[in-house]
Amino acid sequence: MGFNTRPPVLPTRGSNNGSIAPWKALLHYSSYAAVPNQVGEMDALQALADIAEIIGAGATVVLTFIIFDYTKKRELFESTAQIQTEWQVHNQIILSDTDLLAMETEMHPFGQITSAETKRMYAYFLKLNLAFNSWVGQSLHVDEKLATSTINNTINCLYSDRAFIRTHVFPRGYPHGFTQMIEEKWKQIEARGGKPLPMI
Repeated sequence: MGFNTRPPVLPTRGSNNGSIAPWKALLHYSSYAAVPNQVGEMDALQALADIAEIIGAGATVVLTFIIFDYTKKRELFESTAQIQTEWQVHNQIILSDTDLLAMETEMHPFGQITSAETKRMYAYFLKLNLAFNSWVGQSLHVDEKLATSTINNTINCLYSDRAFIRTHVFPRGYPHGFTQMIEEKWKQIEARGGKPLPMI
């Protein structure tokens, strides 16, 4: 089974097939020669279609993963921002109430601090929480300049009191990756002779 690719015998002068005009025989021959080319083109087109389908399926998988990853990060950022907002309200309430400040002074789990130091600690919470939101947001490709500027501004302001912050502020719930980032930037300030980090 298959295409008959055998060309017809062309008539020659003096042959018994002289009744067939030469131009008709040539046309008949060309139709046979074109069949394999058409089959090859069809196979090539099918191969290209198969490749395109494979590439499309792969692209769909990659795009789905990217969307899923972005969505998870976005949900993490939004939940983190919501928690930080609630903590900011809590910190402001503590700072505005002397009785609550006295309570926090007594309950502080990392050594003895005075009421004034408790107030200072809660003021640092307010600053660090802003930097923390910017730090988390960097994984979502938020405005890099704004995020870096917010973080550097906080780190510059807290540099002079870093010993107190290491002892009393960092242990109150900030993740290791965040505090390590701050420590690295404090080392940069030290290497700059105490010169503040640039505000990008």
